[in-house]
Amino acid sequence: MGANGFDTVDSDADVTTGKTQIVTLAQGEHNPTLDAGVYAPAKLSGYVYKDVGNDGVRNSEPAIAGVVLTLTGTNGLGQPVTATATTDANGFYQFINLAPGTYTVSEAQPAGFIDGKDTVGSTGGSNAVNDVLSGITLGSGANSVENNFGEIVTASLGDRQGPTPTATASRRPVRSASSAPLSR
Repeated sequence: MGANGFDTVDSDADVTTGKTQIVTLAQGEHNPTLDAGVYAPAKLSGYVYKDVGNDGVRNSEPAIAGVVLTLTGTNGLGQPVTATATTDANGFYQFINLAPGTYTVSEAQPAGFIDGKDTVGSTGGSNAVNDVLSGITLGSGANSVENNFGEIVTASLGDRQGPTPTATASRRPVRSASSAPLSR
């Protein structure tokens, strides 16, 4: 057993170089205490769309392009992770080559829209905060899809904007009871 006591579940490789220390073995010798953990990169993706039905279900509704999304979190080594992505013409965004860990995706609210219903994807998480999908746990090789942000178009009434009408005073002369009649 190695110095850390977890040789069946850990990696003895340096997290920066990916290498273990150099070991010399004699012929026929076996050393099961050195190992290196590897993982398959994970992916996280989704869409930003105009949620016409305001139901949080993406179903052939118009895409919103050019929206910036920010990924934050901590990978399995305890290292902080930050990245950004922008939606394409189909409203699609993705983060690739992620180490296993727990992540949050935050959306910059697109202009001309108000917050609709956000939906966590295939690996779960939370949508308790507007424009934030949090607690998305990715294992080795995970592909978390449909982490979606639904948006609603703002509404308006009327077709013009202008000054508010004001009352105008009448221009009729006023005379007092003691004055002479006014001539016309």
